[in-house]
Amino acid sequence: MPRLIDHREREKQIAAAVWRIVLADGVSAVSLRTVAGESGLVVGSIRHVFPTKADLLEFAMRLVHERAAARITPHLDGADPVLSTVEAINELLPLDDERTVEIRVHLALTAEAPRHAQLAALADSAHDDIAGLCRLLLRRLMDAGALRGEIVVDDEARYLQAVIDGVALHGSRGELSPTQQTSVIRTHLRRLGLPA
Repeated sequence: MPRLIDHREREKQIAAAVWRIVLADGVSAVSLRTVAGESGLVVGSIRHVFPTKADLLEFAMRLVHERAAARITPHLDGADPVLSTVEAINELLPLDDERTVEIRVHLALTAEAPRHAQLAALADSAHDDIAGLCRLLLRRLMDAGALRGEIVVDDEARYLQAVIDGVALHGSRGELSPTQQTSVIRTHLRRLGLPA
């Protein structure tokens, strides 16, 4: 009887190999051959799922975004808007090995975006999604009376996104510890009126 292959698991296995190569040797080292070697699969199996390097890179980046979204989504239904805001933001920070890997891969692939239209589109989409998340979180806080009255949500959402991006970058490089990262976020939220 032929063995059934879970195609989604195969895609994730291949993406994990792409991530390891990107982190160890950079995006330029990714090829069907190097991914085959890293994943333990044959080139034909990889080519069947991802015909080109661009396809490999696109899926690797898409998986980073899917995983972050899956972690953030449960926090959006929280009854306490302050707690759910902090928890959702924390999912975007390199507070553990898993998130550190994802952020480093995202940054490396985003740096390649000028040379790859699909990566550029995914990077733009991720930026827009985080901007939307920041607006959503701040609107929920405003509706709950947790923000200072003079706060302009759209303006503050841009500032919050910039703070998150900066903390994620410096945290992913080891320049900010997890404690320092959450402290920066709490300080920013306190500036908006939250008892973070």
